[in-house]
Amino acid sequence: MSGKRELIIGAHMPIGGGFARVPKETVEIGGNAFQIFPHNPRQWNAKLPSDDDVVHFLRDVKKYNLNPENFMCHAGYLVNVASPKEDIWEKSVALLITEAKICARLGIKYLNIHPGSHLGLGEKEGIERVARALNMVMEKEKNVYILLENVVKKGG
Repeated sequence: MSGKRELIIGAHMPIGGGFARVPKETVEIGGNAFQIFPHNPRQWNAKLPSDDDVVHFLRDVKKYNLNPENFMCHAGYLVNVASPKEDIWEKSVALLITEAKICARLGIKYLNIHPGSHLGLGEKEGIERVARALNMVMEKEKNVYILLENVVKKGG
């Protein structure tokens, strides 16, 4: 092997005091990577960070020499883009679009989501709904990669 690779150490960091605190608090715990929720993960509402919060966040990313490739957002827990319930699906897509826009404003390239459950609709139909939702999100925000986190079925 040629060259030494950087050890990447991080944690899920709180955003309660605003996004601007995350870089400093990451370094204070000995990290150089982090994951954050872009808003309260148990609520449907999310808003874009203020210009001031973004400026301070980006300033501290540089100040602490952090690599944005090591940052990730985790989508809210309510998102279910496999859902056959149209109201839930539409709210999920809208929330993911907002979450992707939050990521983009902060220079975070990765948004991790749990696609959700088809709730008995069928695997094929659930996957089609997920794909349609992801296409809609990526159409609105092209600079953020959506990462799909799968889960083990209950009982197994």
